[in-house]
Amino acid sequence: RLIRFRYRLIPYIYTEYMKSALKNTMYFRPLSFVYPEDMDCLEIEDQLMVGESLMVAPVLEPNSTGRNIYLPEDMIEVRLTNTEEIIQTEIPKGRHYIKFPLDELVFYIRKGHALPLAKPAMRTDLIDFENLSYIGDKEVIQKAGKEGIPPYKVYIDDGFTTEYKEI
Repeated sequence: RLIRFRYRLIPYIYTEYMKSALKNTMYFRPLSFVYPEDMDCLEIEDQLMVGESLMVAPVLEPNSTGRNIYLPEDMIEVRLTNTEEIIQTEIPKGRHYIKFPLDELVFYIRKGHALPLAKPAMRTDLIDFENLSYIGDKEVIQKAGKEGIPPYKVYIDDGFTTEYKEI
C-alpha cells in the first residue's frame, strides 16, 4: 500500500526535482533554509522540506509510534491509512506530539499549496500524468477548479529523452 502511494506522488516528486535542477536550487531543504526568521527552525535537524510544498518528519526511534514535531506555519497533515483512505487535517503552527502508526504514512503540506496525485500504478511508465487529483489546501484546489487551471504545474517527459513539458 505505502509503495503504491509513493508512486501516486511521482508527479510531485519528479516536478520538484525538475524545478530544482532547472533553477539550480536544493530539492531537500532544512526548515531553517525555508523559514530563516523562525529561531525554532534552527534547532530542528530531523524534519525537512521536499520541494516547495511537502514537509516530512520521519520517526527515527525504533518501535516508536509517534514523535514531537514543530510546524513553522499552519500546515495540512496528510495521513494515508492502512485502508488507503487519505485523511487531511489542518494543524496549527507550533509544537505537537503526532502519532505515527507503523501502517500509516504521514506528511505535511504547506497552506496555500496543493500536491498532484496520480492514480495508483505499479511502475513509473504506467503513471497517468494527464488525469491527476490533488491534495492539500482545499481553497487553492477549488479556486483553480473554478478558473479551469490546475492548482499545480506538473513537468512530464517521455521517459527516453531530456525533453519535458509542463501541464
